[in-house]
Amino acid sequence: MRNLALRMFPINNNNPNEQQTRNTRAHVNGRSDGRAAEGETTAAGKHENAGSIDLAVATLESAPDPVYLIRPDGSVAYINDAACRSIGFTSEELLRMRLSDIDPDWTDERWQQQGPELLGTRATRTTSRHRKSDGRLLPVDLHMVPVGVGGIVHLCMFVRDMTDHAVRLAELNRLNHTLEAAQTVAKLGCWRIDPAADSAEWSSQMFEIFDLDPARGPPRYSDHSRFVHKEDWPHLDAAVQGCAADGTPFDMLVRICRHDGSMRHLSLRGVALRDAAENIVEVLVTSQDVTDLKAAEEALRRSEAEYRLLVDHLNDLVVKLDRQGRVLFASPSYIRTFGSCYRDTLDAPTFSPIVHQDDAAKTAASLETVLRSPFACHCEHRALTEAGWRWLDWSGSAMLDHTGQVIAIIGVGRDITERKRAEDAAIEANERLRIALEGGEIGLYSAELPEGRISADERYLAMLGYAPGELGLDFERWLSLVHPNDREDVETRVRLIFNGETDRFEAEYRMRHRQGHWVWIMDRAQVFHRDAAGNPTRTAGTHLDVTRRKAAELKLEYLVDHDDLTGLLNRRGIWQTVKRIHAASARSGDPYCLAMLDLDFFKQVNDTYGHAAGDRVLVKIAKRLRDCVRQADWVGRWGGEEFVVVLPGATEAQSLVTLERLRSEVSEQPIGFEDKDIHVTMSGGMAVRLPADGGPDDVLDRADGALYRAKTGGRDRICYNGTHSGAHAVSMAVLVQDALRTAGILPAFQPIVELKGRTVVGEEALARIIDADGQVLTAASFIDVAQQLGLLHRIDRMLFRSALFRFEQRGKPVAGTSAPIEFIHLSGDLLRHAKTIEELAEQLKQTTLAPNRPNPLVLTISERQIAAGASQITDALSPLLDLGCRLAVGGFGGEASSLRFVTRLPIGFMEIDGTLIKLAGESSRARSILTAILASAHELGVTTIAKQVEDADTADRLMDLGIDWAQGYLFGHPSTPMRGEEMRGGEMHPG
Repeated sequence: MRNLALRMFPINNNNPNEQQTRNTRAHVNGRSDGRAAEGETTAAGKHENAGSIDLAVATLESAPDPVYLIRPDGSVAYINDAACRSIGFTSEELLRMRLSDIDPDWTDERWQQQGPELLGTRATRTTSRHRKSDGRLLPVDLHMVPVGVGGIVHLCMFVRDMTDHAVRLAELNRLNHTLEAAQTVAKLGCWRIDPAADSAEWSSQMFEIFDLDPARGPPRYSDHSRFVHKEDWPHLDAAVQGCAADGTPFDMLVRICRHDGSMRHLSLRGVALRDAAENIVEVLVTSQDVTDLKAAEEALRRSEAEYRLLVDHLNDLVVKLDRQGRVLFASPSYIRTFGSCYRDTLDAPTFSPIVHQDDAAKTAASLETVLRSPFACHCEHRALTEAGWRWLDWSGSAMLDHTGQVIAIIGVGRDITERKRAEDAAIEANERLRIALEGGEIGLYSAELPEGRISADERYLAMLGYAPGELGLDFERWLSLVHPNDREDVETRVRLIFNGETDRFEAEYRMRHRQGHWVWIMDRAQVFHRDAAGNPTRTAGTHLDVTRRKAAELKLEYLVDHDDLTGLLNRRGIWQTVKRIHAASARSGDPYCLAMLDLDFFKQVNDTYGHAAGDRVLVKIAKRLRDCVRQADWVGRWGGEEFVVVLPGATEAQSLVTLERLRSEVSEQPIGFEDKDIHVTMSGGMAVRLPADGGPDDVLDRADGALYRAKTGGRDRICYNGTHSGAHAVSMAVLVQDALRTAGILPAFQPIVELKGRTVVGEEALARIIDADGQVLTAASFIDVAQQLGLLHRIDRMLFRSALFRFEQRGKPVAGTSAPIEFIHLSGDLLRHAKTIEELAEQLKQTTLAPNRPNPLVLTISERQIAAGASQITDALSPLLDLGCRLAVGGFGGEASSLRFVTRLPIGFMEIDGTLIKLAGESSRARSILTAILASAHELGVTTIAKQVEDADTADRLMDLGIDWAQGYLFGHPSTPMRGEEMRGGEMHPG
């Protein structure tokens, strides 16, 4: 590129630069750059330049890294070829530049301030940026050494391009095991120190450096004084405290004493770690064992001054050969590496590196290329060193005389063994990973958080039926593919990641395949980066299709708990269910029923028709039992022809209805086998959990006892074993069902009078049952059982029809009078049966009503039902309200009374709670409340009705308070229940 003659000399920092400058001359061959002193270019000077190319210059010319020589005024005096290649300028362009043109961080002002100091310093290392010809900035590492050139002190900058280093470092960071190996070889560790908390965290390499057991954990910060040399500890402590206080970084060398008595030198660099609010939270100290480096430095200090300033600052191997291969110079690092018998004279013969036979041919070819244009070569090979076979990276360049002939070869080498090992390990690891992933059909993915972007590989997508590029994934899209039953568990595990409770995610869940079916996925992921606030930012994981395994597991679980023949739960499965339901019932207080069912005379079926027929019967019976219970109920085969039924949340009455339905399904329908009909009956015993039951065994024993009674009592029946109240509920359930089936629920009517005139203005329809002994049962005795059985709507329908029939039977009222109003108390059960309400509305349309008179039917809804949903009531009863039926609120004045619903419902009548009526005779407060209710009702035009009035004093008091109407024994008891024949026959048919 050019020839530059520089006469180097050692720097004496005690001599002023001004004295050296007086005799300085620097010449650039061919032309002056315009910045040299006047008359600097002479014939004698040129002659001197042509013959004074010394070893140092030749070494710099062939160096693989850029080298710059900067004059005291900041202009460029010299650059090597590597500098031109590094930033893309020609040598002529660079020699016209100043340091500030190349390095934007070194402005002219900064050079004026710090340049004199650097020129008087032994050596300085820093990082900076160099501007490339295309404008980009190149991160570089600078070694700056003052050197004498022609009697003037210049600054020699050795530049290392940090771009490639950063890329390789990132690659190593992605391979954790490789990074650990590299750190161990480099003897590099790090501390995280919190002086205020007297705590420290060590990387694994720190334990190796200090020769301590990792299992015992790192010592406290203050305990480090036991390991750091007593002369170095105060300086280190002061640096750490300063960094923790104001963020001042530090770079220092300390000595440590290990347990075996050896002393090691550590190079420490400390920086402050800050949180999102820029508060210092810890001090991060990187530590490198530089004991060997210190020894090398001591050896270098004993070398000649010019080599110590230039070559020995390089870690690379430097060797100079003549054309015949004789060693003219070898750097100390070269000598240490190859164990050369280095002589005092540079031209003493020495052995050439023993190159590995696999690399010998390419090495020889590279050496041949250096002897011809462009007189440079590059080669990587393995050589035999004192440490065994090592990988070396060589850059060679030829030194030419003024005629262009090669007079010497400069080789600069670098030990890249660890890099090669890392590359080989990475290749091997990647290959092993590829084989494992392909062989195991494992998909890979990574996610960016919190954005939720997910990158998935081909195997991941193939598990879900997609080709690459067909499925874009983010967090919401991924979650939408998860089975609804698994989503809550998955989201819970994800929240643990975001809350910082764990860095690992592991779950098995189902994802929707492209074709619509579900695929079981084993998902394992790891967070490998969090921000300063601890929030996860990057995570990666694997997907494994475990559908076949899950299917096998589910099949195995099914076979363990299910009967092969019937498909019902087997004895183990149903008993596990019983224990679970019993525990839940004990905690909540909710009832459950356990029933033992047994087929009557089943042995005769096997004996008569054969075991194949018996199996057929069992399968059919099992299906009938399963089809006749709720989804929440459980049926299991206890053994042989015995079955167990569990009804969670069922009362005695509800259980009896269910079990009777099961019995009739079995007993009343024959089972076909070949050309025969096989008839079987079934007996059962039921028991509901009692507070005194200690465990499910007690409930089972009582159900088994009830089954025994059913068997000995004639079979084909259901018996109950429980408390007296339970037995009463069971018998009442039977009575109510029979009454509905045989039209045995009859209406009775109780009058309602106007208090002022004591005239009858209405009556209320009441439900009654006459039992086998002829005793009349009021609604209070059977209404709860009817509600449990879901039969109230049928009783409501009967009362509605009865009131309508009674109105028609009275005929047209006498002139000047009006027909009594018929009050019908409706249950919430009727509101859920829209079809029944429509039937009643249709019957009401067909009834002859007096012209220009209000509809005589008033539908009474309890205050509690209205409070549960006023809008639902109007919607449900709209077919009847549209035909003129009016509404009354029953039991008003209870604990949760409110007049707000009166504004939203067409309330015409208000039945005052009987308890409030009674209290009004005893308490002034109750009278005040009652007075307020009455005032509001009258203001709204609502007629008030007092209930349970039994004496004249109460009636007078209520009249004085302003109550309009009243009902009670004082004015008349309910009428005798009207029998079916009195109700026009067909009107009271079973409904």
